[in-house]
Parts: sequence; structure tokens; C-alpha cells
Amino acid sequence: MSTRLSGAGAPATAAHYPAPLTWLAAVLETARPRQWPKNLLVFAAPLAGASFGRDDGLGYGLMAAGAFVAASAAVYFVNDVADAERDLRHPVKRLRAVASGRLPKAHALVVAGLAIIAGRITAGAGPGARPARRQEKASTTP
Repeated sequence: MSTRLSGAGAPATAAHYPAPLTWLAAVLETARPRQWPKNLLVFAAPLAGASFGRDDGLGYGLMAAGAFVAASAAVYFVNDVADAERDLRHPVKRLRAVASGRLPKAHALVVAGLAIIAGRITAGAGPGARPARRQEKASTTP
């Protein structure tokens, strides 16, 4: 195993990978948890319709809120990747995880994809959700 040396005599690294906790903090920051309370608006309809007293009413509301959190986080990840170059020129936005490089663009897009999948699963897996029914093939024999 050979080690390349940089011009100053120090070993050169092939790629920079963020430390796990730093990376996780950057992911959480990019998901913008301070915006998540907006997703609690999904409880307005069940409250107005008094469906929380029904079987699984609260569970459905929680699943909907979870799906909205995942979907909105996915949008934030993709938006930060798309706006990274412009954000670098902004005095505050340049500190965002993707623009500053603390969260690599490729990682942000993978996390966005995972958030979309999580949101779709959460939206379809509410309490009382039934598996899709299989259609029986029509019998061709009399």
C-alpha cells in the first residue's frame, strides 16, 4: 500500500468523508426539524370531524404527520442540492450543510430518496391498512 504525499510532505487523502456524528447532524439540520410543526396541521381535519374517538383515529393522524415530515424533508434535501451554488453567495445560507460541504450532494440525494420511500410506506401503512387484494385469474376450464 503506497501513500501519496502532497506538496507539503503530508499524506494526501483520496476523498473526504465526514465523521458519522457530524454527518448525522448535517442530515438532521438539512431536514429542517424547526419546520415540522407545520405538518401537525394534518390533525385539523380529524379534530374538526371528531374522528379521533374512532378506532385508530389518532393513529391515522400520526401516520399522516409522519408521511408529511418525510415528504417535506425530501424536498428540503433536493432543494438544498439544487440551490447549493447560489447558497454559497448568500451570507447565511452558505452555512447550510450541503452548501458548506458538510453533507455531500450525493449523500443528500440518497437521503432524499430514502425519505420519499419512508413517506410512501408510512402513508400506505396506516393502522388498519389492508394488503392489496390479488385478482383471481378467470378459470378457462368449464
